[in-house]
Amino acid sequence: GKPVPFYHAGNRKLAKRVPSWASQKWREDTAEALRRFIKHVESSSYGGRVIGYHLASGTTEEWMQWGSNEGQWADYSPANTRAFRRRLKKRYLTVERLRAAWRDPEVTFETARVPLKRERAAWEIGFFRDPARARNCIDYVLYNSDLVAETIGYFARVVKEATERRAIVGVFYGYVLQLAGEQREQNAGHLAIRKVLSCPDIDFLSSPTSYVFRGLGTGYSHFMSLLDSVKLHGKLWFDENDFRTWLTRVGRIGQWGKTATFAESLLCQEREFGNVLAQGCGMWWFDMGGGWFDDPRMLRAIAKMGRIGRRAVEWDRSPELEIAFVVDDKSSAYLSIPCRASWAYLVGQLPVLGRTGAPFGFYHLADLDRLPPFKVYVFPNCIAPNAEERRIIRRLIRRPRTVSLFQFAPGLIEEGELRESAMERLTGIKLKLVRERRRTRTALAPNVDPWTVGIKKAAPGGEYFITARPVDPEVRVLGRSPAGEPTVVLKKVGEGRVVYSAGPLEDPVLLRNLALWAGVHMYVGAGDVVWADKSVLTVSVNRGGERTISLKRPSSVTELLSGKEVGAHLTSFKWKFEPRSTAVFRLRSNGE
Repeated sequence: GKPVPFYHAGNRKLAKRVPSWASQKWREDTAEALRRFIKHVESSSYGGRVIGYHLASGTTEEWMQWGSNEGQWADYSPANTRAFRRRLKKRYLTVERLRAAWRDPEVTFETARVPLKRERAAWEIGFFRDPARARNCIDYVLYNSDLVAETIGYFARVVKEATERRAIVGVFYGYVLQLAGEQREQNAGHLAIRKVLSCPDIDFLSSPTSYVFRGLGTGYSHFMSLLDSVKLHGKLWFDENDFRTWLTRVGRIGQWGKTATFAESLLCQEREFGNVLAQGCGMWWFDMGGGWFDDPRMLRAIAKMGRIGRRAVEWDRSPELEIAFVVDDKSSAYLSIPCRASWAYLVGQLPVLGRTGAPFGFYHLADLDRLPPFKVYVFPNCIAPNAEERRIIRRLIRRPRTVSLFQFAPGLIEEGELRESAMERLTGIKLKLVRERRRTRTALAPNVDPWTVGIKKAAPGGEYFITARPVDPEVRVLGRSPAGEPTVVLKKVGEGRVVYSAGPLEDPVLLRNLALWAGVHMYVGAGDVVWADKSVLTVSVNRGGERTISLKRPSSVTELLSGKEVGAHLTSFKWKFEPRSTAVFRLRSNGE
């Protein structure tokens, strides 16, 4: 039918008419315009230099649902309502099943509507939606992300067909490690990562480097999506480097990573480059406002990074990962909108985990069966795994010398129902759901247990929301709340060790101790950031000083930014770091 546009952006002068992505008429018209554009490009004098197309739409051109940045909870258009009803019919098949799921004896496939904002913003139990009372809202969150993914796939196929599959195609998508904790987590439509990764017409994904933790030294470079699942599916990843330099004319110092001097900007750029190089992905520098890099010193530095990157294409870039951070995007559909607790687990603790002394990979829960064995698994939001995912998790956590860390009410949603007992069936630890919104702190007991050796102090860290608490008499208690309740516990399950933490980790030493027990190789001590593959090792520090760096195998080592030859046939070496600096080492094994 006829597309029904709506306005977004609030300010009438800035408001834009935008289409419903569910409109078939809009899709067909836009596809025709895209074909004409591609024909024009390919027939031009520069057509032979165009290798692909980066498709963009939505809020900030990042495939976030229109209006999501402005707090508008789209899409209530007739086109989207019809599409949502079609999805419900496909899911439930009969009106009786729809009525039972929605607990509405009157609803039909012809009258079902997009839930109102007040319905979608509600919560039943703590931070969770109860499927027995909010199934219509959960269905809409999942549908909204599927719609975005299907729209991406539709236009990617248009490009592939128009170019006879010669062109590569990519999009911004999958921002689960950025949008967590705000309404965009559910409303932007970025919860269908697996659908986009499975699309044969998508060749690369991208995002700006995360907008949190951009500070010098104390910061932590990470990407907004699940990088290692992207690579697992044979896709490329491109990092959009939009750090605000000292030349950026807008924003205050510290905002969006803005620095005050050339020297500080260079330190930021070297850290970002070291992350990208050690993880085998690409990067472009985004001069969003004009003149951000317009200085001969910075341009020379960028040129050097470009030369290193071109050489690195020839190196063995196989991953060197033994710790997996496993995310379930669909679990976000069962959370309140927004859910501040979600940010703490998916984003807030990343700088702590990243300072364990070993690199770790970011994976989608649905990819567990495709992964090689890992020594440590971190499950920050495994709230609603399906039956097959549960089976795989229960098998993995029982393997000898395997550590599995669960957080945030793991397994609470089982077979579409909220079941407190399902958390124990998944993890082997008896957990009690916290049904109100409670805050607490935790303190790890230093040096009284082999798992907490090296913890510097017993003082509680930051306050956080608690969603479930351990009530299992057979666990070893590693941390307690100020009231004495267990908050961090460990239990032997099969031949593995399972840990439940009622809050985000606030000290890297605990995970380091667990990882050492599991046999994870530590490149550096706790407190410094590491990224690594078989040919590149990047170490980024806050405090300066000498570090001892341990290697997995004897290697010849060169520091790439300085060009300094460190030595040959090394299993470890010392390197002196300036404060807040990054070193990028090229590793060549014997025989290379």
